[in-house]
Amino acid sequence: FNKIKSNKILKISNPNFKFNNLIHVKNLSEIIHKILTKEKKNRIYNLGNKYPMKLKQVINYLFMKFKKKTKYEIIKSQNKPFKIKLNKLFLKRYRIFSVRKSLDVFFNDNNYNV
Repeated sequence: FNKIKSNKILKISNPNFKFNNLIHVKNLSEIIHKILTKEKKNRIYNLGNKYPMKLKQVINYLFMKFKKKTKYEIIKSQNKPFKIKLNKLFLKRYRIFSVRKSLDVFFNDNNYNV
């Protein structure tokens, strides 16, 4: 956010990778509440977004929200990206925000003038 707001070049790798590991705290708190009140306690949960977006789409969306000219450089990285895999049963039990919805709620909650 800071680099975009200050018109600095953002360096990214794996721009076509589908990004789904962003979750809004409101969504997370709803899921935790449901787990604590209705689920078995000794389970492991992998949380992520139901509708992933390509990383370059997320970056372009952020530039658009800040009304800034898109400025990013694609770099090669030795690190491999990861995506959280969600099974269909999990998706049916919880209302999970999309990446875009998580970003929009974040902007609204933090009173960003974008």
